[in-house]
Amino acid sequence: MLNGRELDPRTLTGGRLPLPGLRDANQLRVEADMAYSRDGAGLHRFTDAADGETYLALHAGLDNAQRVFAAFDLPDLKAAITATAVAPDSWTVLGNGVARRAGPAGSPGCLRWELAATPPISSYLFTLVAGPYHSVRTEHRGIPFGLHSRRSMAGALDRDAAEILAVTRACFDRYLEIFAEPYPFDSYDQAFVPELEVGAVENPGCITFRDEFLFPSAVTQAERQTRGMGHRARDGPHVVR
Repeated sequence: MLNGRELDPRTLTGGRLPLPGLRDANQLRVEADMAYSRDGAGLHRFTDAADGETYLALHAGLDNAQRVFAAFDLPDLKAAITATAVAPDSWTVLGNGVARRAGPAGSPGCLRWELAATPPISSYLFTLVAGPYHSVRTEHRGIPFGLHSRRSMAGALDRDAAEILAVTRACFDRYLEIFAEPYPFDSYDQAFVPELEVGAVENPGCITFRDEFLFPSAVTQAERQTRGMGHRARDGPHVVR
């Protein structure tokens, strides 16, 4: 609905919806049911063969945000983004800003989550991670830190958490030293998610990593350094901090 006027959904072509009759100021409301993804584009859904648990992670870059929500999907257009989610009460929900439980939802056994509004960001930087994640939490310089993995990988996360957090703290301290600016987001989560197409994605406030970076057994120092630098697992360097 554009400025109180219904739009014809049949005009949607290639993920693009024409907006005829725009004014200087406009209000657009879109209601849609979108499909989960299994190819890493949009809201990716994965079921863990180890225990049957389901995990979701939103991969919005390059132009995949429009697979999940309506947006003016241009890198030079930025906006504050808010989101709410309804999820099973055993799940954790993460996003670019602090996520808090807002109470029971309409569905039995589910909770409603509210994600804090982001500073103005491009649509491709928005993310949402949800599932029965195992978490390790702490804080640094007043900023909540979180590490998250599938439950079936909890042992690997617990084993490596101290090292990962030490690298993270050192990077934050170096950032402050170089820029003399505080970290501009309200939290910093690192989620090791299944089937991420690249090594890591630097969504502000919530970095997503390939969960292969939680090594199942002993690895070389070089591999641990690679994880610390956030290199892509398969296709070259990709710094995430």
